[in-house]
Amino acid sequence: MNNADKFILDFPKKYINLIQKLQQIYAHDLKPVLGAGKTQKPKFVLLFMNPTDKNISTHANWHTPAMPWIGTKQVWKFLYNLKLLSDKIFHKTQTLKPQQWSYDFVKQLYTNIAYHRVYIAEFVKITTHGAINLPDSIYKQHFNILKWELKKLKPQFIFALGAQVARNLIKQNIKIGQIHGEMFSIKWLPSTNIIPTYYPLGQGLRNQNKAIKVIKPLLN
Repeated sequence: MNNADKFILDFPKKYINLIQKLQQIYAHDLKPVLGAGKTQKPKFVLLFMNPTDKNISTHANWHTPAMPWIGTKQVWKFLYNLKLLSDKIFHKTQTLKPQQWSYDFVKQLYTNIAYHRVYIAEFVKITTHGAINLPDSIYKQHFNILKWELKKLKPQFIFALGAQVARNLIKQNIKIGQIHGEMFSIKWLPSTNIIPTYYPLGQGLRNQNKAIKVIKPLLN
């Protein structure tokens, strides 16, 4: 993995091989997506579910590293509402057509994200065709990969976006409505506060303001 721009961690080869093996099983024509953003002690990690083929950097004709949410729009509106993007960068995310995104613009975008001490990650790294509900067994296959990633980052806060992400991270069978906005800790990451929130995108768009209300005050 090319880490020249310092937005992506250098994952151990054993995890890269495992991710690639799983990707071949679930969608062999797409590329997996690793996290990106502030890699040196970020303050915040935004932890999403898994990438889909709407991310154009997962396609074979994208010849530079795949990063989260490239070529999409909704997530950048969410981050803009959290004051994590400049007006200029946000405007480009909303006006560029997917095929107009370039790696130069992606570097500008993730420079902006890193400036705010944020790292964006997917719990599950493999990319699927369309937004599908993956079983918890897939999350379990990715758990040690995510564990390595988060221990490397040592963030102050992890916002676990959605019930499935939160449940598989803190290893508790919970309902998001009962723990939304609460703080949790885990033994292998003792200095990090884990905060589950409603998922803010797609079918969870109606709950985006609830997620913003929890996340935004902690970003200051």
